Amino acid sequence: MAFKRKRSFLLMEVLLSLSLLCTVLIPSVVFYTRITRSFEGDIFRLQLPALVDHCFFAVEDKVIQQMEMGTFSLQGEGELIGVYLYTSRGEPITVPYTYTIAIRQEKRDAEGLLLCSLDATVDIFPGQKQGATVQRCLCLER
Repeated sequence: MAFKRKRSFLLMEVLLSLSLLCTVLIPSVVFYTRITRSFEGDIFRLQLPALVDHCFFAVEDKVIQQMEMGTFSLQGEGELIGVYLYTSRGEPITVPYTYTIAIRQEKRDAEGLLLCSLDATVDIFPGQKQGATVQRCLCLER
């Protein structure tokens, strides 16, 4: 009989310890993950304007290269080279992007240079949860 009492007392102590651990640990973990997500989101939003600019510069370079080669694709994809998104731990993340282009206007000047006005839409981190879609008008000269 004494063994059963000790065993049930031990069982009660274990259950009480586990419930106390859960009531303290679970809210702490939830709070930490929310703060981490919020912090990571803030870091992403702070770096986003520079990433957008770099993506449009890369798209502009690709379109100019295509114009020089004589082939012109209205959509494409790429990855920023030498430009990274950084996490709160300082780890770099490569930045993939896709783009689509709509030609507004083409003109040739007196010297034969081609002037283009384009609407470019860039998807940064396409198909992922944390991404962005941005649109700009580009003016190119070749």
